[in-house]
Amino acid sequence: MHLEQALSLAREVGAHEFLNTAIAFLAVTLTAQGELTQAETLLHESSVLTGYARPHKGQNGSRRLVLCAQAELLLAQGEVSDALALAEELIATSPYADEGGVIPRLWLLRGRALAARQQAAEAEQSLRDGIETAQRQTLRPLLWRLQVELGRLFYAQRQTELGQIYFDAARAVVNSTGRGSAGRFVG
Repeated sequence: MHLEQALSLAREVGAHEFLNTAIAFLAVTLTAQGELTQAETLLHESSVLTGYARPHKGQNGSRRLVLCAQAELLLAQGEVSDALALAEELIATSPYADEGGVIPRLWLLRGRALAARQQAAEAEQSLRDGIETAQRQTLRPLLWRLQVELGRLFYAQRQTELGQIYFDAARAVVNSTGRGSAGRFVG
């Protein structure tokens, strides 16, 4: 796996910025695959190297990626309140927070956490804001994920027609991506 190779190389050369980036992406992948213990071990390694700091203004990008991966792991472990709190901290300390800027990946994370807490209206708004920004910025990999989550939210509320609209929209994004219009890559 390429992420494991990147992690190994970053360890060899002692490049903490690259190490944190590799850890973050690999931890997200492991979390998505249900390998929660492995993801937790990797995230612990990052914390040992760079400290257990909470999100704060001016924090480097790779450490913020690690914290986002940590929030995703917390959500997968059922620690919904902790995941939501961390997502909110990441949003509040974003360089774009003062401008009210939407960061689709964080809005996706917040929307998922809010949905898990049965806060449907807030989850819907977070996901819709993320979709709007992802469309404007042509962030297709995030766009279809946001659309799927909004579709799931509507299905959970027994609004299957609305849910299907968002599932179909996500399918269209994925299909168009395969035809060479991938947009910008953002994990």
